[in-house]
Amino acid sequence: MKLSLESDYALRIVLYVYKTNEIHLTSHIVEKCQIPRSLGFKIITKLVNQKILKSFPGRNGGILPTRDPANISIYDVIGVIENLTIKECLDTPESCEWRNGKCSVCQEIRKVRNTMILELKKINFKYLLEREEVL
Repeated sequence: MKLSLESDYALRIVLYVYKTNEIHLTSHIVEKCQIPRSLGFKIITKLVNQKILKSFPGRNGGILPTRDPANISIYDVIGVIENLTIKECLDTPESCEWRNGKCSVCQEIRKVRNTMILELKKINFKYLLEREEVL
């Protein structure tokens, strides 16, 4: 599985906003994170729609974090951008044309997917922010 550049950008944006913990214009965020402007705006809109970031309109408006960084994981952010389905029949067994998702291959891939999701959920932004200070 390969994460898209858009996911990488989303992670950068969230890390930056949570690290500074102050209101920023969208244009400032995408500049500081070195993201193409139109793509950055699109990603921020997605993150706001999923309540990972909060948008304040108006002259003194901008973007702020919405929750405690310990309560937002890499999985949450990546899930806004990516479809984390590895194989369709893992989520909808009825879509499987062969054995309704009950073959040995699907069973093993399901284990791998569940492990990956658990690991991504363990990595929260509080941990990432603490690591940023060390690096």
